Amino acid sequence: MCPMELYGNMADYASIRAVFSRSLMLSSSSTFPGKPFQWTTTEDPALLRWTYARTANVYPNFRPTPKTSLLGAVFGIGPLVFWYYVFKNDRDRKEKLIQEGKLERPLSITS
Repeated sequence: MCPMELYGNMADYASIRAVFSRSLMLSSSSTFPGKPFQWTTTEDPALLRWTYARTANVYPNFRPTPKTSLLGAVFGIGPLVFWYYVFKNDRDRKEKLIQEGKLERPLSITS
């Protein structure tokens, strides 16, 4: 795809290109008379748009599908079901051992 198709007309493309090349020139020519060396960053417009689409603008770019709904349920409800099963089985196992007389219930506030 041609850059002209992305930006519409020549003036927009030229202005974006001029700003980008000026910031590149300023960041690469780091020694000025009387000014110490200073690290600067050059902002890439494509990288800024990509970062915005990935972080700040998530919901307009998200499409709910059966796969994402299933993954949401698995990672949202799955851990709750897992820990319920683990704690319930542990409690039932201890209760069974106490009723059989194989385990004496400790006198403790925490367990």
